[in-house]
This record gives sequence, C-alpha cells and structure tokens, in this order.
Amino acid sequence: MTLNWIETSHTSPLNIYSGEQQYTVFATHIDGSNDNTFKRAIAEIIEKAISVLHINISDNSRYLLFEWDQNTTTLTVVVTDDHKAQDSMYALSCQIQGFDSQSHAESAETPSEMIRYCLTNYLTTCSSFMHFSLVALYHDGSRNKTVLL
Repeated sequence: MTLNWIETSHTSPLNIYSGEQQYTVFATHIDGSNDNTFKRAIAEIIEKAISVLHINISDNSRYLLFEWDQNTTTLTVVVTDDHKAQDSMYALSCQIQGFDSQSHAESAETPSEMIRYCLTNYLTTCSSFMHFSLVALYHDGSRNKTVLL
C-alpha cells in the first residue's frame, strides 16, 4: 500500500491558527474498514511524518502530536512546542473513511482506542523515530488532554 499525499499551502492549517505564517499540509485519505489496510496506513502515516521531521523540527519542538477528530474522522500529525501552541511548518492530515466500531467487529475498541493502539504499537519499534528527541503524544479531543504514546 502506498498513500497518495497531496501537498498544499495554508496560512492556518486545519483552521486552528490565525496569522500570516505559511504552513504546508500533506493530505491523504484511506478506507479504514479493513483491519490490515488500516494498520498499514497508520504505519505509512507515521513514516511520512518521520520523513519530514528533519526539516520540521525547530529549537522549540518538543512533541510529535497525533490528533484524532471523530467528527471529521481525520488523523492529524504535527510537531509542536512545550505548550502545544506553536506547530512547525509541516502538518499531515489523513481522513479515514469507513472507519467505525462496526467495521472492526472483532474489536470492542472505539475508533480512537484502535488508532491509539496502532500508533503506540508501531512507534515502540520504529527505529527511524528513535533518532529524534521528540515525545509522541495523542489526543482525541483537546490538546490540553494528551496522552503519552
């Protein structure tokens, strides 16, 4: 599986900031109704995020933040600072279509729990991520309520 990423420029990626700084967003979408496809896609999302870390990390960077929005079924990945207020210039966004608890019948997990599990599972053995001094975090509601991956 290879995800097709579309690169766009925005002054406010994902409509969370105001200001004039230019951001680059890599966007893609997947069909999340199949467990194997979903897990491979999560791995590719992480690898894409890691592939831009060398140009995305600044002196203030502290976290690699994975954000799940249940309303839009979108996983966003950003590098951010200590206060999770200033993101680096590159962001990733992946809309996961067809992903819900019913599509993963063998699992009693919510979509958020399944995403968090897959992220944790992949990152614990991801040697390319270990080269960076970032802490991986996850949230499904507010940047003020993140959990360690």
